[in-house]
Amino acid sequence: MKPDSELRLSIIGLGNLLEIIWPCFKTALTAPDLRKRVLATTLDEPELEDKRKHFGIEVQLGENLKALEKNQPDIIAFAPPPQAAPKEIELTLASYFAEVRQKGAPLPEIYAFPPMPPGSQYQKVLGTDVLVVNLIPNNVTRIAGEAVRDEGYYVACFYGDWPQSSRDRLQRIFASQGAMVQSPPELLVPMLGGTCGFFCLWEVVPRLAAMLSAKGCGSDHNQVGGFLRAVCREISRFTPPSGEELGRFGITGDLALFLAHIAGAWLRGVENYFKEIDFPAEAARTILTRGFDLILHTTQCEPKEVLHNHAVGAATKGGVLEKAVAVFKEKVEPVLQKGVQTLPAGPGTAWPEELSARVLELCRIVGAHGKRLAG
Repeated sequence: MKPDSELRLSIIGLGNLLEIIWPCFKTALTAPDLRKRVLATTLDEPELEDKRKHFGIEVQLGENLKALEKNQPDIIAFAPPPQAAPKEIELTLASYFAEVRQKGAPLPEIYAFPPMPPGSQYQKVLGTDVLVVNLIPNNVTRIAGEAVRDEGYYVACFYGDWPQSSRDRLQRIFASQGAMVQSPPELLVPMLGGTCGFFCLWEVVPRLAAMLSAKGCGSDHNQVGGFLRAVCREISRFTPPSGEELGRFGITGDLALFLAHIAGAWLRGVENYFKEIDFPAEAARTILTRGFDLILHTTQCEPKEVLHNHAVGAATKGGVLEKAVAVFKEKVEPVLQKGVQTLPAGPGTAWPEELSARVLELCRIVGAHGKRLAG
């Protein structure tokens, strides 16, 4: 196997996602001749020159097959728009892999960033000996201007007989992304229902803080987010690799008890969804502990505008996160509002279970939406 400093990488579809995770590749593959070993394509003609300057690599407009033939990659980072992926597999990748086979050269590994189609579809078209991994990366790489390292998680779904050396290389490349979670192929899309159950907290926490403020409980969204983060750690007994300790952000008394109920109910709702879809327990725990902690870290530190962009502005139109935010507003927010109105006395013991049930319902609806999108 080549050393990382000699690897050749082709990026098919240099869009927002690959821009976010480009530092992973740049760090792993870095060398003086990086520009000679990485070639990317984009359909974004107005941004072409800016991309070339920003990434410091060769970026060409379309012509994906020619790009592969020119660069002869060891790894293909495959990230076209999801709706274009099937055609690109059947035309571009099929043609290129046929050429590679004819030459008797080693087949490149495919890092596939659309969660669909699954790797099995690539293998059906390209051959069962092709190594494919569907990847869902950790999109949060900076919080309040600081680089994020070993927070959160990323998801990998392997197809083919991956040698340990190739798996190790993938983990080296994505070392800054946090823990790697392996998903069973049939649960990759249903899993998104659970992850969106906490990704939507980017929108939930500021709205909750606004409700509390209107009720006269003056805590801003950063305090609320930080407190919820601390409570989630206590409930799940999660200690981050950094060992960072969290305080209570000035929140005490009835408000502290109320927010603790919310944290517990939200965790239970998402956890119950992962149990319901029979997701592997240890993998689900990693997603829950690291996912909640990372998202609530952003709510603890970032302004509302940034959080809104995470939840709404950057969400794929018609996608699972957009659906999660819509379901929250319709089905979960009224329950939160009902609970806030009971302060300072508190909503009683039945209310947290009602909230947890609504969060579970949100996850189910989003999971079903993901399955429909996947066809």
